[in-house]
Amino acid sequence: DADYVYLLGLYLGDGYLARYPATYRLEIFLDPKYQNLIEECARAMRTVHSNHRENLRHRASEVVVNSYGLRWLRLFRLGHCTGVGICADFDVSTAAREKD
Repeated sequence: DADYVYLLGLYLGDGYLARYPATYRLEIFLDPKYQNLIEECARAMRTVHSNHRENLRHRASEVVVNSYGLRWLRLFRLGHCTGVGICADFDVSTAAREKD
């Protein structure tokens, strides 16, 4: 669906999947100048993972839109990452099937 693809693009560009003992947190780092982008990102998070609400963390130079949930790992499992934005074994079709 369109919201998943939109969120995947944000994740690949400015996102991070943080691991916690019992869950994961999807974080998208955005420029505070682009309020519409921040609102769209939060809306997409609510739509894609409606069981968990999104949160906004305001910092001096960025806004972090984030949401907790085990489902984020299933939705954005991209294989082994060797650095920022460098991931192997990426398969969007597999990620889309696992979303369902």
